Amino acid sequence: MIRRPISLPNGRYQIRICLALLIGFFYFDSRTFCQLPSREIIFQSGLTERTEFSRTNGEKSVTSQPQLHILAGYGYRKPIDKNWSWQTGIQIGYTRAAVSTSVDLYALNPAYGERVEKLKNNQTILSLEIPLSLTVETDRVKEAGAYFQMGASLSFNLAAKAPIESHFYDKENGELIKVFETDPDKQKGVWPSTRVAAGFRKYGNQSWRLGAYATLPLSKVVVGNYATELPATGISTGVFSNRLIGFGIEAIYSLKRNSEARIRNNQGSVIEMESGNKEIKNTKAILLTAGSVYSFAAKTTVTAGRKEWDANACFGFGVQAKLNLPLTQSVSILTGIGAVLTGRNFSLEKSKTEFSPPLQQAISLKRRATQVNDLVLVLPLALEKRFSNRPASYYSVSSGLQLNYSTAPDLEFHAILEPDVEGNNRKVAEQILYPNNDAQPWISVNIDFGRTWKLKNNRLMRFFIQYNASFSEVIDGEYTVFNQAGISSSGTYAHNGSYLFAGLSYYFTRPVAPDR
Repeated sequence: MIRRPISLPNGRYQIRICLALLIGFFYFDSRTFCQLPSREIIFQSGLTERTEFSRTNGEKSVTSQPQLHILAGYGYRKPIDKNWSWQTGIQIGYTRAAVSTSVDLYALNPAYGERVEKLKNNQTILSLEIPLSLTVETDRVKEAGAYFQMGASLSFNLAAKAPIESHFYDKENGELIKVFETDPDKQKGVWPSTRVAAGFRKYGNQSWRLGAYATLPLSKVVVGNYATELPATGISTGVFSNRLIGFGIEAIYSLKRNSEARIRNNQGSVIEMESGNKEIKNTKAILLTAGSVYSFAAKTTVTAGRKEWDANACFGFGVQAKLNLPLTQSVSILTGIGAVLTGRNFSLEKSKTEFSPPLQQAISLKRRATQVNDLVLVLPLALEKRFSNRPASYYSVSSGLQLNYSTAPDLEFHAILEPDVEGNNRKVAEQILYPNNDAQPWISVNIDFGRTWKLKNNRLMRFFIQYNASFSEVIDGEYTVFNQAGISSSGTYAHNGSYLFAGLSYYFTRPVAPDR
């Protein structure tokens, strides 16, 4: 596997264009827009198109399936008139472009005892998106209506460029054969897209929208080469590409409260909503959490030779939707569902003169150049205790358990190849990993500390720092580093999945009516 840093062709100019468009939009009606007529929480989930293939040699040997696309964000909506409005904001999206093949293991080597195994290589895309859309809505009918939206967005790739991924197997005669390899030749750093959406909107004290969307990137986001050498089809090579065309459902929740909102008691008389309680009450609430994940460095242990293989800490991203269930005024149960994008990498420094003939250049791989992101699905369950309660803020600590499941592949083989001065590829190092806890869920322990504030709209915002402690070796494997004489270093690679999670939680609570 050879890692390369992200390439952003003309990215600086596209970023400038994007910022210029946003500044121009704000300037167009800055006084009205800055009043933030409506703020929205946006969630989208759907599928992206299958990866396309173009064979250059051999028979068809690879396939692809639609991949899951998830997007969450924060938006601004400005009405133009009764039925028309503009929207913009900022969103985080996650998707993959996958290439897979099936190998007849029994035909390759009867000792494996299996007939067919499916191999899949993924190119992960974590994107920051800035949309700009125009929406038209029908007139209300019983506090409901339909909407149609069209617009464009500019996406920035936050994930490290996908590596070359190879799968090797032993033939019956002991020969090591590469049966499947993908090389992502190009993965865009910035790309524009068009989008359309349609659905229904519900009006009221808080309004929400539910509908369907479709996105169409204007260029191919992922392009690469593949090669297979399978017992059934022989050698096959070609090119794969994916524009990441997506479609699915969207849910949009407005954070703006109707200034005329009232409630009625059992006698039908009007009770005004209280705008400021003396103390923040512990009530049932849904909260959305998002923040940055700091994955600790994996542990590398030398078993032979000198220490040449190491690892560094990585940054990722996490989102969770939780439910606050009060037990007392100061104690709550927190539970929900979420996804955490963790990171892992390795580092290697090696002189080009350790081989004869020498390599064309020295090896220097570390941090982002070798980073791999894993999507972990989480189910937290914790007990929260509030203290130092004040009229507009309080501190709290929580602790509990979390069920985790990694979507990483069962097996990864990383090979670092570098040409020497005569043009021959030399294997510098290799690593075999089992990165998903043998496809089994595992339990970790969470503890966090945070402070919560009441906002002007009577909702709550919380800043927190959480430590997720895992005691299982979620990722384990072995590495080998070579030189001209043979093996210069070998050892083990292990990570227990522990990380720090820092971010913000927004509580979707309603003001409480005063006692009468």
